[in-house]
Amino acid sequence: MKRIILVAIASISLLSPVFAADDTEDMFVALFIENTLVMTKCPQYEIVPGEMGKMADKIGIDFDLTTDGVMEAFKMYSDSPYNRYKLIPSVTRSTLKHMNAYGNSLSKGVGSFCKEFGGDLQRSGFVHLKGKAS
Repeated sequence: MKRIILVAIASISLLSPVFAADDTEDMFVALFIENTLVMTKCPQYEIVPGEMGKMADKIGIDFDLTTDGVMEAFKMYSDSPYNRYKLIPSVTRSTLKHMNAYGNSLSKGVGSFCKEFGGDLQRSGFVHLKGKAS
């Protein structure tokens, strides 16, 4: 599945070079939010250390800068104190879009959310079931 994600990102990059960076960043933001939600809502899963960073490196995303931007956008949207200097406009817009989409999925039930998205991330190698390291 990780290869499918990378192939999809590469295809977007090749087919639409003008929008490649934004599309790649948007896809990474979506995956990071999905991973974060699975880690916080689905106790049966745990993160595979370093996998998100490796993927970011492979697709040309600054992992630390982008994930800091997502986390600050989370804080801003939840009316918590945030550092506006860490906000990145494109990341902030992506974060809002994907928070709304994943929020809709969560509203249908945490169990089904965990089954669908936790399973996807597990098949992709970003998470594994607790006690069953891959």
